Amino acid sequence: MSRVSYGASRVSYGASRVSYGASRVLYGASRVSYGASLVSYGASLVSYVCRMVPRVCRVVRRLCRMVRRVCRMVRRVSRMVRRVCRMVCCMVRRVCRMVRRVCRKVRRVCRMVRRVCRMVLRLCRSLASYGASHVSYDALRVSYGASLVSYGASLVSNGASHVSYGASRRWA
Repeated sequence: MSRVSYGASRVSYGASRVSYGASRVLYGASRVSYGASLVSYGASLVSYVCRMVPRVCRVVRRLCRMVRRVCRMVRRVSRMVRRVCRMVCCMVRRVCRMVRRVCRKVRRVCRMVRRVCRMVLRLCRSLASYGASHVSYDALRVSYGASLVSYGASLVSNGASHVSYGASRRWA
Protein backbone atom coordinates (compact mmCIF):
# COMPACT_ATOMS: atom_id res chain seq x y z
CA MET A 1 0.00 0.00 0.00
CA SER A 2 2.78 2.34 0.78
CA ARG A 3 4.36 1.54 -2.54
CA VAL A 4 1.12 2.36 -4.37
CA SER A 5 0.63 5.58 -2.46
CA TYR A 6 4.24 6.54 -3.16
CA GLY A 7 3.74 5.78 -6.85
CA ALA A 8 0.53 7.76 -6.88
CA SER A 9 2.29 10.72 -5.26
CA ARG A 10 5.06 10.49 -7.80
CA VAL A 11 2.51 10.35 -10.62
CA SER A 12 0.70 13.37 -9.22
CA TYR A 13 4.04 15.18 -8.88
CA GLY A 14 4.91 14.33 -12.47
CA ALA A 15 1.49 15.49 -13.62
CA SER A 16 2.00 18.76 -11.78
CA ARG A 17 5.38 19.11 -13.42
CA VAL A 18 3.82 18.34 -16.81
CA SER A 19 1.10 20.91 -16.20
CA TYR A 20 3.74 23.40 -15.10
CA GLY A 21 5.72 22.64 -18.26
CA ALA A 22 2.60 23.00 -20.35
CA SER A 23 1.91 26.37 -18.74
CA ARG A 24 5.45 27.41 -19.48
CA VAL A 25 5.03 26.24 -23.06
CA LEU A 26 1.82 28.24 -23.33
CA TYR A 27 3.58 31.29 -21.88
CA GLY A 28 6.40 30.85 -24.37
CA ALA A 29 3.90 30.48 -27.17
CA SER A 30 2.19 33.66 -26.07
CA ARG A 31 5.54 35.41 -26.01
CA VAL A 32 6.33 34.04 -29.45
CA SER A 33 2.98 35.22 -30.75
CA TYR A 34 3.60 38.64 -29.21
CA GLY A 35 7.03 38.74 -30.84
CA ALA A 36 5.48 37.68 -34.14
CA SER A 37 2.91 40.45 -33.83
CA LEU A 38 5.70 42.91 -33.12
CA VAL A 39 7.62 41.59 -36.11
CA SER A 40 4.54 41.90 -38.30
CA TYR A 41 3.95 45.45 -37.00
CA GLY A 42 7.58 46.31 -37.71
CA ALA A 43 7.29 44.78 -41.15
CA SER A 44 4.16 46.80 -41.82
CA LEU A 45 5.95 49.94 -40.65
CA VAL A 46 8.90 49.13 -42.86
CA SER A 47 6.60 48.49 -45.80
CA TYR A 48 4.75 51.77 -45.07
CA VAL A 49 8.05 53.63 -44.83
CA CYS A 50 9.23 51.95 -48.01
CA ARG A 51 6.00 53.07 -49.68
CA MET A 52 6.21 56.60 -48.32
CA VAL A 53 9.89 57.17 -49.08
CA PRO A 54 9.41 57.18 -52.88
CA ARG A 55 6.39 59.44 -52.51
CA VAL A 56 8.37 61.81 -50.30
CA CYS A 57 11.24 61.65 -52.75
CA ARG A 58 8.84 62.50 -55.58
CA VAL A 59 7.44 65.43 -53.63
CA VAL A 60 10.96 66.59 -52.81
CA ARG A 61 11.93 66.29 -56.47
CA ARG A 62 8.88 68.30 -57.48
CA LEU A 63 9.72 70.91 -54.89
CA CYS A 64 13.30 71.00 -56.14
CA ARG A 65 12.03 71.45 -59.69
CA MET A 66 9.75 74.23 -58.58
CA VAL A 67 12.62 75.88 -56.72
CA ARG A 68 14.83 75.56 -59.80
CA ARG A 69 12.12 77.08 -61.97
CA VAL A 70 11.65 79.90 -59.50
CA CYS A 71 15.40 80.45 -59.40
CA ARG A 72 15.51 80.52 -63.20
CA MET A 73 12.66 82.99 -63.29
CA VAL A 74 14.38 85.12 -60.67
CA ARG A 75 17.59 85.03 -62.69
CA ARG A 76 15.76 85.98 -65.85
CA VAL A 77 13.94 88.78 -64.06
CA SER A 78 17.18 89.98 -62.52
CA ARG A 79 18.84 89.95 -65.94
CA MET A 80 15.93 91.87 -67.42
CA VAL A 81 16.04 94.34 -64.54
CA ARG A 82 19.78 94.76 -65.02
CA ARG A 83 19.32 95.33 -68.74
CA VAL A 84 16.52 97.81 -68.12
CA CYS A 85 18.60 99.57 -65.47
CA ARG A 86 21.55 99.72 -67.84
CA MET A 87 19.36 101.10 -70.61
CA VAL A 88 17.74 103.61 -68.27
CA CYS A 89 21.10 104.62 -66.86
CA CYS A 90 22.51 105.00 -70.37
CA MET A 91 19.52 107.09 -71.40
CA VAL A 92 19.78 109.21 -68.28
CA ARG A 93 23.50 109.69 -68.87
CA ARG A 94 22.88 110.68 -72.47
CA VAL A 95 20.15 113.10 -71.45
CA CYS A 96 22.41 114.55 -68.78
CA ARG A 97 25.19 114.97 -71.33
CA MET A 98 22.83 116.66 -73.74
CA VAL A 99 21.53 118.93 -70.98
CA ARG A 100 25.10 119.80 -69.99
CA ARG A 101 25.98 120.60 -73.59
CA VAL A 102 22.87 122.73 -73.97
CA CYS A 103 23.62 124.48 -70.68
CA ARG A 104 27.16 125.18 -71.85
CA LYS A 105 25.88 126.59 -75.13
CA VAL A 106 23.30 128.67 -73.28
CA ARG A 107 26.00 129.98 -70.98
CA ARG A 108 28.14 130.90 -73.96
CA VAL A 109 25.21 132.65 -75.59
CA CYS A 110 24.44 134.45 -72.34
CA ARG A 111 28.06 135.57 -72.12
CA MET A 112 27.96 136.81 -75.68
CA VAL A 113 24.68 138.62 -74.99
CA ARG A 114 26.16 140.20 -71.88
CA ARG A 115 29.18 141.34 -73.85
CA VAL A 116 26.98 142.76 -76.58
CA CYS A 117 24.79 144.49 -74.00
CA ARG A 118 27.86 145.97 -72.34
CA MET A 119 29.15 147.18 -75.68
CA VAL A 120 25.73 148.66 -76.54
CA LEU A 121 25.55 150.37 -73.16
CA ARG A 122 29.02 151.81 -73.62
CA LEU A 123 28.10 152.96 -77.09
CA CYS A 124 24.87 154.49 -75.81
CA ARG A 125 26.73 156.24 -73.02
CA SER A 126 29.36 157.54 -75.39
CA LEU A 127 26.68 158.67 -77.84
CA ALA A 128 24.73 160.28 -75.03
CA SER A 129 27.79 162.11 -73.78
CA TYR A 130 28.70 163.09 -77.36
CA GLY A 131 25.12 164.24 -78.02
CA ALA A 132 25.05 166.21 -74.77
CA SER A 133 28.30 167.92 -75.62
CA HIS A 134 27.00 168.79 -79.11
CA VAL A 135 23.72 170.01 -77.66
CA SER A 136 25.59 172.21 -75.22
CA TYR A 137 27.80 173.45 -78.06
CA ASP A 138 24.74 174.17 -80.21
CA ALA A 139 23.12 175.95 -77.28
CA LEU A 140 26.23 178.10 -76.97
CA ARG A 141 26.11 178.87 -80.66
CA VAL A 142 22.39 179.69 -80.46
CA SER A 143 22.97 181.98 -77.50
CA TYR A 144 25.85 183.60 -79.35
CA GLY A 145 23.63 184.04 -82.40
CA ALA A 146 20.89 185.49 -80.23
CA SER A 147 23.35 187.93 -78.72
CA LEU A 148 24.50 188.89 -82.22
CA VAL A 149 20.88 189.35 -83.28
CA SER A 150 20.18 191.52 -80.25
CA TYR A 151 23.36 193.51 -80.99
CA GLY A 152 22.24 193.92 -84.62
CA ALA A 153 18.81 194.96 -83.45
CA SER A 154 20.34 197.55 -81.15
CA LEU A 155 22.45 198.79 -84.06
CA VAL A 156 19.38 198.94 -86.25
CA SER A 157 17.44 200.82 -83.56
CA ASN A 158 20.39 203.22 -83.14
CA GLY A 159 20.54 203.68 -86.91
CA ALA A 160 16.83 204.31 -87.05
CA SER A 161 17.07 206.84 -84.27
CA HIS A 162 19.93 208.56 -86.11
CA VAL A 163 17.96 208.49 -89.33
CA SER A 164 14.89 209.96 -87.63
CA TYR A 165 17.08 212.58 -85.94
CA GLY A 166 18.68 213.46 -89.25
CA ALA A 167 15.33 213.65 -90.95
CA SER A 168 13.96 215.94 -88.30
CA ARG A 169 17.00 218.16 -88.67
CA ARG A 170 16.70 218.19 -92.40
CA TRP A 171 12.98 219.10 -92.32
CA ALA A 172 13.49 221.78 -89.76
